[in-house]
Amino acid sequence: NLASINMTQLKACAFPLPPLAEQARIVARVDELMRLCDDLEAKGRLEAEQHARLLDTLLGTLTDSATPEELAANWQRVATHFDLLLDRPEAVDAFEQTILRLAVRGLLTSARVDGSEWASTRFGSVVELLNGYAFKSEWFSQVGTRLVRNINVSHGCLDWGQAARVPDSMRAEFAQFELREGDVVLSLDRPIISTGLKLALIRASDLPCMLLQRVARLRPDVALLTRDYMLLWLESDFFVDAIDPGRSNGVPHISTKQVAALSMELPPLAEQARIVARVTELRHLCATLRERLNAQQTVQSH
Repeated sequence: NLASINMTQLKACAFPLPPLAEQARIVARVDELMRLCDDLEAKGRLEAEQHARLLDTLLGTLTDSATPEELAANWQRVATHFDLLLDRPEAVDAFEQTILRLAVRGLLTSARVDGSEWASTRFGSVVELLNGYAFKSEWFSQVGTRLVRNINVSHGCLDWGQAARVPDSMRAEFAQFELREGDVVLSLDRPIISTGLKLALIRASDLPCMLLQRVARLRPDVALLTRDYMLLWLESDFFVDAIDPGRSNGVPHISTKQVAALSMELPPLAEQARIVARVTELRHLCATLRERLNAQQTVQSH
């Protein structure tokens, strides 16, 4: 990059000069191609808008289904336009969210047809919620037990890129805030960001760690609710819309009391297992489709 150039340097630059007639033909050809680019850009925007409307309409017919039979009939409309609808990763994301919404309504399995009873309950009746402790910053140390802060709660797992610690000697005093493998944690401050819900599963590699204030630990009553089904319900629009009705993706904070008060439809344990298995299968298909679309877009970009 040149910081500056003077007139002597500019006058000395070599300049290929075509005849006047050729100059006119070049300018005309460039103008023609630029107009074509403008038309393609406008057409692309129009197609994107049309695609979004079509996707919303057809996925909306799925979520409006009242029974598995009605869902099967409405699915035929989606299947007819499947290649057109799911031709970009963000469309697959919307489709996957639709799958979750249908799953927690019992429409992806035959449970409602079989007559199994779903119970209406409060989330706090089947899940133990614990808010973290307000560990003081002056207690932090370079080594010791890590604290799960809002900044550490990512999507599905913890991100320890910025880790705060307290001395291991404090673990016994605050044992009730120590996490164990399989626990689920939810950020209570800005729980929804542009990339999704800040909800994570504690892995063996995360231990030992303790819960800091404004992060909640969620432990389901395993006699009534499986952890995997709880995760599906939390990731679905039923939970997300409940804590952020306007879908601003910027709700400043929620409380464990607010989460505990949410109502949920609870299927029997056997049906929870069937729903989780079905959703897992469909999510694998969505992941494969998303990978193929990303590969196609890479080739297209090149």
